[in-house]
Amino acid sequence: MAEHRLDISFEPGPAPSADQHIFAWPGRYETRLGTIGDDWLIGSRFDGVFRVDRAITRVRLYSAEMPPSAASVDVLVRRILPRLMAARGAATIHAAAVATAGAGLLLLGASGAGKSTTTAALATLPEWDVFSDDLSIVWDGAVPLVAPAATGVCVWRASRDGLGIDPALCHAMPGYDGKFRFEPSVPLVTAALPLRAFVFLARDPTIDAPRLTTMNRAHALIEAARQLTLFNPAAPPSEEHAPAIARLNRIARGAKMLRLSYPSRFDALPAVAETLAQVARE
Repeated sequence: MAEHRLDISFEPGPAPSADQHIFAWPGRYETRLGTIGDDWLIGSRFDGVFRVDRAITRVRLYSAEMPPSAASVDVLVRRILPRLMAARGAATIHAAAVATAGAGLLLLGASGAGKSTTTAALATLPEWDVFSDDLSIVWDGAVPLVAPAATGVCVWRASRDGLGIDPALCHAMPGYDGKFRFEPSVPLVTAALPLRAFVFLARDPTIDAPRLTTMNRAHALIEAARQLTLFNPAAPPSEEHAPAIARLNRIARGAKMLRLSYPSRFDALPAVAETLAQVARE
């Protein structure tokens, strides 16, 4: 994996306005993409506007607050940087990324599948590292590598309490009522690791123990492709979508495609963690 340097600077003062508005992402952050001159301009519902050069080598944050608010930094780390990596040639996927035993796993699933809760449960265990809980970065190559993307895991109050997470390790999430970012007291991880498997999570209240099955590869790729995140979704398909699909196919070629069904109970998560550890070790 080549080094991908990105310089970030903070510019006090009024934010520039976009010459052209290109795309607005749905969601609570209300992130929007535009252009100003030859540069990209990215804003959100929070304070701060981000100006990015076309080569994706420099980001300038314009903010009325200095230092920038926690909300604007959160937008930068959790929404903008992963998308910039997609523009730099990574596969950015709506999935959690976790690692143990020298291997990385992507945890995917529909809303309510328990990605964040499962990731938070793993984050409480010393043998696991969390690379991302939402937008994960995988670099293409002879050995596809999962890269650390963001610290912490976002959980609702019910998951925080059900997992017994210390509230002192949690911070309120901007734009959410009752959602927190759990920051475990662990060393910062910076090294990318080989991708071992795509694991599609599914809660199943009818079973008593985790159940791991191999998925049809074509069906799994279709599901994974739906989770690809592009830098500019408004671009012609040949510019971003088609290359992203080709990249996903290469990345997935040597990875396992698995579905992990598990009971809808907090006390089932230790068995889920052990099942995932076995996948990473194989």
